[in-house]
Amino acid sequence: MRNLFSSSHDAPNTSNRDERLIWSDQLNERNLCYARGTSDRDAAGNFYLLRISDSLKSKLKIKNWAAIVFEHPLSQHTKLSGGHERPENISGYTVVHCKVEGLSQSHYAQSVVGGSRHESAQNSVEIDQTLRNALGIPFWIGSENSNIPIYVYPLRYNNSLKKRLSEFLGQRYLYYRVAKSAVPDIEKNIARIESSYFPLLGMPVGYSIVAERPIKSKLRNGKIAEFTISRQKIKAFAASNEFLKNRSVLQKNDPIRYFPANEHLYNPDYFKSTGRYSGSPPADAAFEPDIPTIFVDHHFRNFDISKGGLNAGMTDLTAVSVTRDTGEIFLKEMTDFGVAFAVSLLPLAQLVYSLTTSASNQGRYFLLILGILLPAFFIGLLVLRIRRQVF
Repeated sequence: MRNLFSSSHDAPNTSNRDERLIWSDQLNERNLCYARGTSDRDAAGNFYLLRISDSLKSKLKIKNWAAIVFEHPLSQHTKLSGGHERPENISGYTVVHCKVEGLSQSHYAQSVVGGSRHESAQNSVEIDQTLRNALGIPFWIGSENSNIPIYVYPLRYNNSLKKRLSEFLGQRYLYYRVAKSAVPDIEKNIARIESSYFPLLGMPVGYSIVAERPIKSKLRNGKIAEFTISRQKIKAFAASNEFLKNRSVLQKNDPIRYFPANEHLYNPDYFKSTGRYSGSPPADAAFEPDIPTIFVDHHFRNFDISKGGLNAGMTDLTAVSVTRDTGEIFLKEMTDFGVAFAVSLLPLAQLVYSLTTSASNQGRYFLLILGILLPAFFIGLLVLRIRRQVF
């Protein structure tokens, strides 16, 4: 496979040679597309969006979901800014998943290609800003270029009944960058995220989140043919300001073990060294904010890697989409308000009993219907309350 990058300042990192070469060998030129930012998000729903022509969608055998792979320029450097070596487990390839909107040829030509006759126009796609950040693509590149090279693959997304019910109750997805947990949190099946994101997820501290990431599920002739979704449930607690300050110190003192992803993902020197990207980065481009961080232990980072032997564990560049576990939230609301509701029904139940003994058949039918409607009304209010936490 041809290398997308025409130049590199560093020799190959032989310590990480295997994983980088595996990705390089498995990527298929047939799936190479050129991306820019989305111009319309009406079809996004509650997730992030890829917009693609119907013909390209059919060619790549993509349905409603897709996986996007980005070969980050970081993969071409062994010596990083600051003079330290790139960690062995950092391959430089980032992957996200997203919803797909197929566009008719005329709509596609007008909104995505914009009349361009560039050779990449026929493979042009649009991807959301959050997806570009999760892939490690700086804002200045996404805003000034319409030819960011990415690989787009079909994704098998298990939309089970439980998943549909969760969506009905309301879900908001946030992308997080994976990082190593603090020592006291290891082997306790807990994650830490910044406290300000709990309201956005619509959940209290200490309840479960569901993290998703795309993993390779099928090869064809040695090339990636399909991805699937790996899901993992874990309790989420708040990362205190002291915790975050300590992590910042660890990243400065031991950047190999505690890799400062934000510092390197958006470093304009890596992108300029490829010769692919036009435009000038702003003076503060190296300090572009990244997606938030989720701190997890070794077990979480290596979940599902045994499936088919095609996937490595998560690294400090891995992005996962996170949402609340709506089942737990529903049980919480039932616990908080169900008891109060049941107690409030006791006088009504006593009244119904006394009326039933003396009521006519018609009156008894009315009381029976009332007894059915009241719980239904309560469940409806409960669902509305849960949905309003994110909508």
